[in-house]
Amino acid sequence: MGFSEDQAANARLFGPVGCHQCQGGYQGRIGIYEIVAITGDISRVIMNGGNSIQIAELATKAGFNDLHSSALEKAAQGQTSLAEINRVI
Repeated sequence: MGFSEDQAANARLFGPVGCHQCQGGYQGRIGIYEIVAITGDISRVIMNGGNSIQIAELATKAGFNDLHSSALEKAAQGQTSLAEINRVI
């Protein structure tokens, strides 16, 4: 799935349990998102007409998590399941 060694060693993975109303779903909602601050390098790529691949590479180098990494972190924390991640990403 792409867990880092540290995540894999400490992960507690769960599946949905549900209740009498939802039959196997989740209680509440939690966001899986990707946030990227516009650094100087990213700004230059944007201003020069760069594409999303170039921006993503710079964001990764700057230490920002992509959507998949953020989802895996939520699974490792027990906030969602791998099945739900595969369903929505």
